[in-house]
Amino acid sequence: MAPPPCSARPEDEPELENQASRLAGILCAACGQSGALVTAAGAGAAGGMAFGLMAACKARLVPGFPLVSEWLALLDRIASADLVLTGEGRFDATSLGGKGPGALMALASAADKPARLFAGSLETKTEDDDHFHAITPIGMPLSEALPRTAEFLEAAVRETFAAEIR
Repeated sequence: MAPPPCSARPEDEPELENQASRLAGILCAACGQSGALVTAAGAGAAGGMAFGLMAACKARLVPGFPLVSEWLALLDRIASADLVLTGEGRFDATSLGGKGPGALMALASAADKPARLFAGSLETKTEDDDHFHAITPIGMPLSEALPRTAEFLEAAVRETFAAEIR
């Protein structure tokens, strides 16, 4: 029989933070790292995985999109493209904070290339913006929409490019 799930109460938070800080200090000391490492950008992300890698392996954090963009030579690919297409499950304010689809749209715009983003839902751009397209019918629950993603994406692409297809 599995043990019951463990959950922290709001009043436990200060003690949990204190113990996490204590453990981080122990790890830094054991690995010969400065305790200031705990304040590094991204150190607390993903449950502290990045912090552990920085402390124990001397890993260096780099922003994801610039790294992937370089690997894929996106600037060259965009320069030679006639049209840039991208997508995301839900396009929202976080999408504009360095996530792939938002960053790709920004690169395309900077290169003066036409670009279209197709998303399950749009929470940042309005549906009448001709560069951003929601594919899920308004009001449809996610549980009903997910199995029909291919169908909805195809319909949105056909509708978006109907004039060019004819």
